[in-house]
Parts: sequence; structure tokens; C-alpha cells
Amino acid sequence: MKACRVLLFVLSFPFAVVAHTPEAEVLTLVTRLGGSVTAAAAPGSPIVAIDLHGSAVTDAGVLSLGAMQQLKVLLLGRTAVSAEAMSELQASLPDLVFTEAT
Repeated sequence: MKACRVLLFVLSFPFAVVAHTPEAEVLTLVTRLGGSVTAAAAPGSPIVAIDLHGSAVTDAGVLSLGAMQQLKVLLLGRTAVSAEAMSELQASLPDLVFTEAT
């Protein structure tokens, strides 16, 4: 239970400082986890790929990506994300491709 409280604090603190857009929240989460994002070519374009390979991302973190309607690629190799969470996210984002990092 203590770990949940700490995680909620860590994840909610930056959101109070950054604009409350799905992209800003995802960027904050991915950055905290040591991952990276790729946006489309034009400035201000939506995030289209996220690399969380080898990160400490959880099922809840992955499910929070469901609001990212432009997301096309998600790298989750070497994470503890369950098949159930990936399946649930796939239902929200049918065009999403899960890949292993190379």
C-alpha cells in the first residue's frame, strides 16, 4: 500500500505543473520511466510511438496510454506489463502495434 501512495504522488506531482493534455501527461510518465517518445514530423504533432523497453512501466501505466488516439507503436520488451493489459490497450487503440526493441 505504501508503494501505491508513493507512486501516486510521483505521478501526480508533475501533472500539476504541466498542462493537463494527454500528450503532456504521457510525456511526463515516459520521461520518469526513462523511455522516449516520437512525434509526427510537424511541430506540435501528436505522439505516434513510445519506447518503454526495459522500463518499470506497470499495467496501470500502459492503460493510461489509451487516450493517445494517434499512438501507433509501443515498445514494451523486458517489462512486467501483462498480456491482459496489452489486450485491453489494444481494444482502445486497434491500430496500435506492440514491438520488441531492437
